[in-house]
Amino acid sequence: MRGYDENFTKSMGGGDVDFWYRIYNYATINNTPTAYLPNAIQKVTSKSTRKKGSRELNPKEYTLKKHNLNLSGPMYKWFPEIRNKSNWMTIIDE
Repeated sequence: MRGYDENFTKSMGGGDVDFWYRIYNYATINNTPTAYLPNAIQKVTSKSTRKKGSRELNPKEYTLKKHNLNLSGPMYKWFPEIRNKSNWMTIIDE
């Protein structure tokens, strides 16, 4: 699995789908145990500057091309088997 994809800063979003797709594939192919902490907290220290129409690249088109996928519909509906983390990860609910 390659590291963080700097190109997603140009898309102003869409990186979650790519991130979870890559984690799922890596864990599955390498039989790597994975865990998910649903109560983990993410602190954001800067305000989003996302503005409609200011994207340098379309995240949907970029992700489809990057992974050679043929999917349609909104990105958040892609990969239901991956989105349900309890299907492939240990859930640590503390």
